[in-house]
This record gives sequence, structure tokens and C-alpha cells, in this order.
Amino acid sequence: AYYVERSFSFPSGHATMSLIAFGMLAYLLIAFWVRGARAQVAVAVLAFVLVALIGFSRLYLGVHYFSDVVGGYAAATVWLAVCASGVEIARRSRSAAVDAVSAPAVEPTTGQP
Repeated sequence: AYYVERSFSFPSGHATMSLIAFGMLAYLLIAFWVRGARAQVAVAVLAFVLVALIGFSRLYLGVHYFSDVVGGYAAATVWLAVCASGVEIARRSRSAAVDAVSAPAVEPTTGQP
């Protein structure tokens, strides 16, 4: 059974979505849940291997050219950077707001003893 694709194949949607999904999952796990350098590296390596295998599967099955997979990865990298930046901005603004609320109020001095 040979599958014939009759639509445009650039970029590979499977490669794009796998990098976005597994990349974001790895980022969130490392940022919020997994502690320890070894565990964080393990999460990143696992995500990388899954994404690489999905890209390879697209080539192996013959439904995409190498450039399609690389183009999908390029588009996904930009989108992943935007998503991770948004999470970091939200984390830092929330942290700044919590710090401002929990900071002790400073009484203004009048210069009088």
C-alpha cells in the first residue's frame, strides 16, 4: 500500500506540530516542575529524540522531502520562541506584582523628629 499525497507538502505539519508540542511541554516541565540538572537534560533529550523521530518518519514514509521537514522545524522554532517568551513575560510580571504587594509599606518621612 503506497500513499500518494496530492497536496503541497511544505512545510511538514507533523514536524512543525511535534516541535511545538513536545518543545513547549519540555519547556514547561523544566521551568515549573522538574528540578535537578540531570532530570532537566533527560526531559530535553527525550523531547529532542521524539521530534527527530517524527521528522525522520516523514522522510522514511516518503510523504515529505528533507526541506519540508527542515522548513517545518524552522517555523516551529519561531513559534516556540514566541510562546516561551510569552510565558516568561507572564512569569516575571506576576513575580513583580507579588513582590510589590508583599513589600512592606514605607512611611514617608516629614523631616520632623
